[in-house]
Formats: sequence, structure tokens, C-alpha cells
Amino acid sequence: MTRVFLFGAAGLILGFTLASAACSGAGADSSSGRAPDASADTAPLDSDIGAPHDGGAPDDGSVPDAGDARDADGSAPQRGCPSGVIGCYTVYAHTDHVLFYFDLVGTKLVEVGAFDAPQVPTGGSGTAEDTLTDLAVTPDDRVWLISNVNLYTADVMTGHVTLVGPTTKCGIGNFALASDLTGNLYVGDSKGAICRVSPTNPATMTPLGIMGGGLALAGDFVLVSDGTAYATAYDLTMPLTANDNALVTFAPATPNT
Repeated sequence: MTRVFLFGAAGLILGFTLASAACSGAGADSSSGRAPDASADTAPLDSDIGAPHDGGAPDDGSVPDAGDARDADGSAPQRGCPSGVIGCYTVYAHTDHVLFYFDLVGTKLVEVGAFDAPQVPTGGSGTAEDTLTDLAVTPDDRVWLISNVNLYTADVMTGHVTLVGPTTKCGIGNFALASDLTGNLYVGDSKGAICRVSPTNPATMTPLGIMGGGLALAGDFVLVSDGTAYATAYDLTMPLTANDNALVTFAPATPNT
């Protein structure tokens, strides 16, 4: 059942307003869709970025290198966390073409690197670098990204993306991506289509249906521990709600109920 909780002002977004974000290993992403291009004054890569898990101090002293911090199960080093903390997760963020992580100690974004995504058609005979619209992190700490037409994984050391496969089977203009606690990915578009992607066969998408109540995703959705999806949505019959969204819940497996 789709449940509408509230209408927010000026398009409520779950996450950062200038860069989407998602927590590593958390199994539920908190990213916002359709981020703008990185600005020209984006901070450069930290000089110690090539060795994020060595537990040492950064070479320039500006970004903590808490490589001994671990997630809740203690199995994976986490960046941007206070040193030695257990239960801390790397928070990744992105613009259209650049991956970041969030320094939770210094409270600032740290650039990882450019996606260097492949060229895609822009209409006519033109091409341009594919624009990444959303990010999710599966429980195994893999970073996944989506564009309107493709699914990618990202190298967390360099930011460079690797094409997994097309997403056009799911919908038109896919821009939202989320992960559940089992590692399944979910894709959504602006017309209400929701699909599931298995990480064991990520190029194959399974359409799950269209969101109920005449609703469609407006920018993002996240999955919490019981599998419920929370999303910013708009009413397809009321164009003004695209700028004044509703916060809704739905079951991803049966989005049209």
C-alpha cells in the first residue's frame, strides 16, 4: 500500500541538496537524485587518498584517515569516520561526474575522483559523458550508480565507473537507486516504474510495476530495515506537485498496491 505522509515545501529531498549521498554498508541508501555538475572550485583529492585504510594521518593533515574504523559487523574499513570506531559507515556523495565521501570528523566533502563515464548519445549525432543521477551502497560496500540509461559500479579509490548494463528495460529516464539489506538494488523513474536488480546478475532487471495512487518518484527513495521504501513523490495528474513533493511509503516488490 502506498501511504502519503505529508507535502513538503519546495521538493523535499532525502539527502544532500547539492550532492547525492549514501552510507557504505548500511544496506539502505540516502541519496538524492539529479545532482548538478561539480563546481570548478571543488576541493582537490587529498594526497593520502591512495591509501585510505592504513590507519595513518593524511599527508597534508587536512583529512582524517580513519582506516581502522569499521562498520557494525567489523568486517570492512570505513573512510571519513573517527579512528577506531565500530559501527561507523562511509558516507558517499556525488555530483553528475564526480565521487566524494564525507569527512564526518571535519564535516566536509572529500573528492575521490571523476567518474569518467562513457559517452552516450545526446540527440542527433552528438554525444556527452553519461550523467550519473543517483548512488547506492550495498551491504558488501560496493558503490553503485545509475544514469537515465545505464547502471555502473564505482571504484571507491579513484571514482572511476564501470558499466554494468542498460536500465532502459525499467523505465524512461531512470534517476533513483536504492539498496536493501539483502543486497538487491531497486531502480525508479519519473513515471512511477520500479525495478529490482540482483547483484548476482546485475545486468538483468526485473520490472516490479508502477507506483500506486497515480504517484511517481520525484527525486529519491530509500529502503529501511523492514524493506519499506520511503520516497519523495509527486502526483502525475498534478504537475505542481513536482516542485512540492509528498513523502510516501510503499512496498518495492508490489509498488502498485
